[in-house]
Amino acid sequence: MWRCPWLVNFCFFWLPPLLLTAGIFILAGDLGSTSKFRLPVIILQFLLPSLSMSKIVWISDILRKVAHFLVYGLLLIGYARAWRWHIRMKPLPAIVLALMICLAVSAADEARQALHRSRSGCPHDVALDMSGALAAAGVMYPILRRGRRDQPKSEL
Repeated sequence: MWRCPWLVNFCFFWLPPLLLTAGIFILAGDLGSTSKFRLPVIILQFLLPSLSMSKIVWISDILRKVAHFLVYGLLLIGYARAWRWHIRMKPLPAIVLALMICLAVSAADEARQALHRSRSGCPHDVALDMSGALAAAGVMYPILRRGRRDQPKSEL
């Protein structure tokens, strides 16, 4: 059987954050607007039929903001993990580089949203995205310092 370990490693470490980045950019366009992406509102209407539509839309907006926070936390985890354990960077530079990538993705995401009439790019969303990334950085730093089980102690 033909094996390609570098491709397996690349897919294991880099594919998750790259796919998440692509998903962010896909939803940053018109497709991710509240008028087009109605699934959360439909689910909330089903689960909470007694609430008015204005309250359901409000809850949906809150859930979208929570999703921003969580997605950028996951994005930081993905990139920090790849830089630390595939490229073998030290923990702090890996996290700083992952934070810079998250900032670039968030700024590009909001800039792209500003180009669509159905969306509104907002600097507050960049701050929200980065707060999720910073929270994940606080969780990831001790994990990255500890290292992998198969990694020699000298590389920590």
